[in-house]
This record gives sequence, C-alpha cells and structure tokens, in this order.
Amino acid sequence: MFIVRTGKVGVLTWFAGGFGLPNPTAVSLYWLVALISGYVATAVLFALRARRLGVATSPWPFVLSGIGLLGFWIAFAAIGHQLPGDLFIRGFTPLIPMGVGLFALAWIERSRALALFAGAFVALAFVVNLYDLENLFSRIHVSVPTPQIGLIAPGAMLLAGAAAFWLVDRARS
Repeated sequence: MFIVRTGKVGVLTWFAGGFGLPNPTAVSLYWLVALISGYVATAVLFALRARRLGVATSPWPFVLSGIGLLGFWIAFAAIGHQLPGDLFIRGFTPLIPMGVGLFALAWIERSRALALFAGAFVALAFVVNLYDLENLFSRIHVSVPTPQIGLIAPGAMLLAGAAAFWLVDRARS
C-alpha cells in the first residue's frame, strides 16, 4: 500500500493541482502569476510590434480569451476538486489553457504555423500532466530533475517556438 503525503489543500490548490507536492498552494500561486504576466507581456509585445510595423492587430481577443480560459480552468478545478485524477496530480494543468490560448493567438494572427505549434504544445501539455517524463530518461540512464522536467520540456518548447517565430518574422520585415 502506498501513502501519498500531500500539502495543505485549499481553494488555490484546486487550480493547478500538484496534490502530491509539498506545497501545492505555492504551485497554484506561481501559475496564477505566471499566466497573467504572460498575457500582459503578450499584449505589450503586440503594442510594440504594431507601433514598429504601423499595422495593428488587437491583442485583446487573445488576452481576454486567455484570462477567460484561466477563469474557466479555476472554476473547473473548483467543481471537480474532489476527484483530481491523473490530470491534477503533477501541478502542470495550467499548461493546457495556455496551449488553448495559443490557438486563440493563431486565429487572431491567421497563422497556420502557430496553430500547428499550439496543437503540438497542447499535446505536450497533456503528456506532462498524464505521464512522468522522467521515466523516459531513466530508461536511457539519464538523470533529470524530478518533477521539474515536466516544466522544463514545455518551457523549452515555448522558448524554441518563440525564437523560431521571431526569426521568421524578422526575416519577413
């Protein structure tokens, strides 16, 4: 029989999950700040890009859809908090509405490449939420930080995607 020790569980804990972590409330607060900061940073970058190019695409549909998805996710987590299941165990569930927000951005930008990237990101978000990535590395005898690899992989994908889209945008202008 396995016993999982959990940190204090409360309203904030339901949002991101991470019930098996020492401090799930800190995980939820991190995601809350990170997601809102990300949406605000995107709006600022859209404004700077519009000023530079002279053509404005409104970032507000993306920002509002992202914050709306965030609100929906918090409500969904609060309603379904009694049966967390595998999706809420690791504390990476906010990656899923982040990926769906990328779809909204792809729609605003009318970018098929960004839509494909968003699809790959959502798939990776589900993988890190439902599977322990460290298992893949242990099979090839590579030591990785656990459970941080579940955040490192999507973060690396976002940074690589941002760099690639920036290079393509820069080459066009």
